[in-house]
Amino acid sequence: MFRLYRLLSCLAVAGGLAFADAAHAGVCSGPLPKPGEVIEGPVLHVEDGQTLCVAEGFEPEKWVPLRVADAAGDGTPKSALMAAAFGKDAVCKIEALADGHAVASCTIEQRPLAALLQKPGVLKAAGDWR
Repeated sequence: MFRLYRLLSCLAVAGGLAFADAAHAGVCSGPLPKPGEVIEGPVLHVEDGQTLCVAEGFEPEKWVPLRVADAAGDGTPKSALMAAAFGKDAVCKIEALADGHAVASCTIEQRPLAALLQKPGVLKAAGDWR
């Protein structure tokens, strides 16, 4: 009986993870912009320490996923990007396409995102973010 319960529990968890991945995959499904384009709108989703979504409309099909050039590969924690950008207006210029992602330099509320990620207030807020 215990083995059956354990098997069912594992299947339930695996099914939940698969469902979560499917739901997560569709969060930002906007079109891939081209280098030189400028994307403007609120940041409505932060995927990790280097990827955020800028909404160009209400539907997730208009939420554009962008890799932040200033945070790419530097170990920026998700919480820092959340504290600096989530819910704020962004203007992002697409610099390049790399590995199927648009890489952009962004300003948040007219300040360079790279500078915001270094501010003590943002770093403190990142530590408090849950």
